[in-house]
Amino acid sequence: MLIRLLGVLAALLPLVASSQSAWTITRANVPGITISAITGVAYGNGRFVMSVSGGPSGSGFVWSADGQVWRDFTPAPVVTGGLHFINGHFYSVTFNGVSRSTDGLSWENVHTRPDPNFAYTLTATNGEGLLLATNLGGPFTFSPDLKTWRTTAPLPHADQPGAQVNLVHLAYGAGRYFVSYVVFTGTTPQNTVPTGYAASTVDGTSWTLVPQLAFAGGMAGGNGRLVAIVGLDILISTDGTTFTSHRTMEDIFNPAKLFFAGGRFFVARNLLSSIDGVTWGALAAASKTASSAMWGVAYGKGRYIAGGFDWPPPGGTTGVDVLAILSAPASPVIATQPAGRTIVEGERAEFSVGIENTGDTTTFQWRRDGAPIPGATASTYVIPSATAAHNGRYTVEIRNPLGSVLSATAALHVVPPSEASRIVNLSVLTSLDTAADSDAFVTVGFVVGGPGTRGAKPLLIRAGGPSLIRFGVGSPHPDPRLELYAGAARITQNDNWGGTDSLLDTANRVGAFPFLAADSKDAAVFAEASSASDSTMRIRGASGSAGSVIAEVYDATPPDTVTNATPRLVNVSVMKPLGSGDSLTAGFVIAGATTKTVLIRVIGPTLDRFGVSPTLSDPQLAVYRAGTAAPIATNEDWRGTSTLSSAFDRVAAFPLPPASRDAALLLTLQPGDYVAQAMALTGSGNVLVEIYEIN
Repeated sequence: MLIRLLGVLAALLPLVASSQSAWTITRANVPGITISAITGVAYGNGRFVMSVSGGPSGSGFVWSADGQVWRDFTPAPVVTGGLHFINGHFYSVTFNGVSRSTDGLSWENVHTRPDPNFAYTLTATNGEGLLLATNLGGPFTFSPDLKTWRTTAPLPHADQPGAQVNLVHLAYGAGRYFVSYVVFTGTTPQNTVPTGYAASTVDGTSWTLVPQLAFAGGMAGGNGRLVAIVGLDILISTDGTTFTSHRTMEDIFNPAKLFFAGGRFFVARNLLSSIDGVTWGALAAASKTASSAMWGVAYGKGRYIAGGFDWPPPGGTTGVDVLAILSAPASPVIATQPAGRTIVEGERAEFSVGIENTGDTTTFQWRRDGAPIPGATASTYVIPSATAAHNGRYTVEIRNPLGSVLSATAALHVVPPSEASRIVNLSVLTSLDTAADSDAFVTVGFVVGGPGTRGAKPLLIRAGGPSLIRFGVGSPHPDPRLELYAGAARITQNDNWGGTDSLLDTANRVGAFPFLAADSKDAAVFAEASSASDSTMRIRGASGSAGSVIAEVYDATPPDTVTNATPRLVNVSVMKPLGSGDSLTAGFVIAGATTKTVLIRVIGPTLDRFGVSPTLSDPQLAVYRAGTAAPIATNEDWRGTSTLSSAFDRVAAFPLPPASRDAALLLTLQPGDYVAQAMALTGSGNVLVEIYEIN
């Protein structure tokens, strides 16, 4: 007991200077905001972001470009489980769940906790996903990719009848997640028995007991190892299963957290540090204030930033925030992780990593499935023409004289051409107006082809009218008629589809929705389109008839016959007048195993250059993943960006004036169903909607 008491006292004493620099102890000092505690700190995208308690809303975020001047308080729920920077985004874990941001100002919810009665209080990350724990130790939540979330298996011994569980620490290191916890059992408060446990997991599907870490007072992962404080011992593992024990100095003992940042482990309360977990000491001098509770450490811009709170002064009831700042060199700090990818055989595969603290002494070594790749010693590794033999998990080890860091894993999956992503369906839902002379029609243009392709493209082309009633579309057109043109020449037409076996079989194979009946007055044709000329489908109606129609183009190429030379659907366009408050909807489906980049444009005012009048003066564009209520991207004015201008050139789309109020988006999308909606929120006039394949 005396040894432990001395350890606690030592942790509270001023640190002795062991270097020429010193920690600067200060407060965040955000104008107009009173902060009582800093609850988390992270660095990424060129800025520090802190979660804080205080301010008019009780909690929120502030950011800084240098870690010294803080600004722009953004109200948010209390951060209960940590603040992390992962693959280009800050992630905060709050009472509500998980939110993310690129700048610390604008946040979006990416996960809502399943049980509103239990908040997430501990989190750990492997640099790609998150493991989330509730305050009572029930089943955790695991996400391998920060997109999909699932409940984990229960902790060992945590499901005993009447047991109460208190979590102690959660960390990732040496290739596994580790948790230490205490289980209380007993029939009355007087005979409650606490038992300490620890367990590890790779992905939450199962847990392995780790008796060595029971009652661990702090854990953190970094530099390829897990470091844990158990009593007055430090346990270290580099493989996640075997541990070495090291007797520590008395002032290391501390039941608070360990942190890892900038290639160093830190004891939360007194900021003692270590690179390997064995040798500990003061990185720089610090005042007694630095012995306050620290709740986060981050490294960037050549400095360490530690944040926490100081205890209330005698007679006081409210603590104050504490900010510790130290300029110091560090082992390599990764700014951008290498990204995994799925590509088509023969394509170029490129992996790259970015670090904050570059220098002449920094070295790189890329590995595939853990084995060094000969000659792969730059920050970028390129495979000029990938094959299935290159499939694997890629990492890069980065070293400088102060230490090393291993990047997150980037998986490469090379697929055959038949699995390359491609647009397999383009559709436009619009209205066909009444015209006594039968000249009212809707024109939808489309292009097949693509670089390196040749030959004709089999297509199923349909004009649905009566069958739209099954989807609740109001006023479906009673009898649309379809005409197909190659350039100026009409090559085929259809009035009533007739329910033929060939059209039925093709519709089933390409996943087209079924028409109401064989004798419905919808229209459909099976045809081949050449990549030598543009194609047009024109939908007319019987004299005096009007209503909603859907124009559809389906890729009818059997998927297992697709090669790099097979023509693709690369463009669809439709022009239509919109009244104020109206919208025009175009849908497209991406099939395959790889991502697809598309350019979507809604042209209004620039149409006057082609003699179109009147034009919609300010169209708006929103893109949705089918089945979701919130758009994944929106645009009102394209603003003449160089990225979009370059995309226009790549697909030979006509240029837009930089200051025009036309709308455009360039999106890289996963396979799935999507909807692009053009809207006329004010005014009326003609708009042209275009969807282009980029790659």
